[in-house]
Amino acid sequence: MLNGGRSGAAVKPGNSKESLLVQRITGSGATRMPLGGPALSASEIGILTTWIDQGARSAPNAAPAKAKWEAPLSLDRPQPPDSPWKAWSEPLDRFTAAYLARHGVPEPAPVSDSVFARRVYLDAQGLLPPPAELRAFLAGTAPDKRATLVSQLLSDNQKYAEHWISYWNDLLRNDEGVSYYSETAGRKSITEWLLASLVANRPYNQWVAKLLNPTEPGDPDGFLIGVNWRGTVSASQTPALQAAQNTAQVFLGVNLKCNSCHDSFISKWKLKDAYSLAAYFSSEEQLRLYRCDIAQEEYAAAGFLFPELNRPLSSMSAPDRRATAATIFTDPRNGRMPRTVVNRIWQRLMGRGIVENVDEMDGEPWSPELLDWLASEFVASGYDLKALIGTILQSRTYQLPAVPRKGEPEKQFTFTGSELRRLTAEQFSDAVASITGEWHALPGRTANQAGRGGGRGGPIAISGAPSDGSGLRGGAGRGALTPVPATAIAAAVVPAIPPVPISIPPGTYARGWRIAGSSLERALGRPIRDQVFSTRDTQATTIQALELVNGETLTHWLCEARATCSARRPRNQSASLPDRPTPGVEPCRRRSTSISRIPASST
Repeated sequence: MLNGGRSGAAVKPGNSKESLLVQRITGSGATRMPLGGPALSASEIGILTTWIDQGARSAPNAAPAKAKWEAPLSLDRPQPPDSPWKAWSEPLDRFTAAYLARHGVPEPAPVSDSVFARRVYLDAQGLLPPPAELRAFLAGTAPDKRATLVSQLLSDNQKYAEHWISYWNDLLRNDEGVSYYSETAGRKSITEWLLASLVANRPYNQWVAKLLNPTEPGDPDGFLIGVNWRGTVSASQTPALQAAQNTAQVFLGVNLKCNSCHDSFISKWKLKDAYSLAAYFSSEEQLRLYRCDIAQEEYAAAGFLFPELNRPLSSMSAPDRRATAATIFTDPRNGRMPRTVVNRIWQRLMGRGIVENVDEMDGEPWSPELLDWLASEFVASGYDLKALIGTILQSRTYQLPAVPRKGEPEKQFTFTGSELRRLTAEQFSDAVASITGEWHALPGRTANQAGRGGGRGGPIAISGAPSDGSGLRGGAGRGALTPVPATAIAAAVVPAIPPVPISIPPGTYARGWRIAGSSLERALGRPIRDQVFSTRDTQATTIQALELVNGETLTHWLCEARATCSARRPRNQSASLPDRPTPGVEPCRRRSTSISRIPASST
């Protein structure tokens, strides 16, 4: 009765009016029950409503029953509680401190400066801290030096953008160097728009509006284009239904994959819900329903998943339907949208979402108040993604020691700190390049040329020289190109929105995300983005071990680095290189294509 089924809980303790059981026995808004039998008397109904209003206790002396969690749609800003610990004074930390104290956790100490620096460099820019900068930070004595470091790292728009673009590429199905074609259409890259949006810190609600309703040249119309597979696909995989599934999953944390084929067996969503949302993105005004690929004599017009947010269409044209969808998704009354992205960013930085499954926002948060405060703060900031990330990175909550996950997730989760995380494939690639000086070197192109190709042809902008700022000698590096001066790097940064054609210096050093994924990167978790990837698999595999120990990509990369280092040694120092190749290992060859990284721990 408390958990309910697809129609929801039968009983809501403390609220008989909203309880399905009472609605059924009174016949208010539903078929009167018991069906076919005599109706309950007023006194019998009164007994049930009184029991529910008093908490639906299992016994007279028992505590009130706990109502099943129901995710709210609206967003109200909660008041931060008093903190039990003096140092935990910021609003985010006050929520966490009160939670920890309530669960009997004594005040924890933050991680050391060196651990914090490594963690925050990787999370803000995706790069290891340069030794000189790390030494300066560790030597600092200012009480606010951690907050200052966070601000400094996030102020580097280009490094921030070139790190976080990998996360958004996963989420928005945008892959560098990979295209999917069918007999009728191909998928378009949104890289230029996405990178420029990250560099300029475009407000997130504007992201959503542009992704759902691209109207101008340069807008990201590639997002709504489904993967048009060759040949015949099931009815649930048509481009319009893929658009519905992707938009609901990414922006609302709603999984429509099951009910794109039939009514869901595990949630409240029906087949018609998926088709109604898909109708906003279809070339047809109405969509015929297919249940398990069998045509039904039923049609769906455009309608939102939460009817209270529906808006009338100005016309039935496809552009007006898309424009209406963008307006509904970004409606200030839609608290689901900011909650979803806040939970996603928290999961990326902390290893586990406030709602565990970031694609199922109907799940119960371990702290509903913290989630709502962060979402309210995010909206108040003007949907500022960088400000949201900064708020989390500067908190004492973020600075708690990492907690390793042990086996399967616990049924009753208690937050005690971020989970131990591994480097992503792109972070590993950039870490190897930073340490060795062997960066990806790609032929230069103009932005106009890049816009026609995307992917494999090379980058349209650059992140600059190695992360420690050291110069690259002519002839060194992956591809043996002359290093790009700082002035040229500044000139090559992606321009403010909207992007305009710019010249890229011939031959540039690029970060790993710009290169089509190698077998090493695939083994380390970089996905083929033919679907939405909101998280990556972090489990160690045999393929990862083989790639790291004996894989061609990493072996050749490190071989090149060794040769370069040997060439730079003074003649009176031994190069300690073998005269002939090691048995079973091919000699090093110069390569200018992609390499990636392995997941190591990010404590």
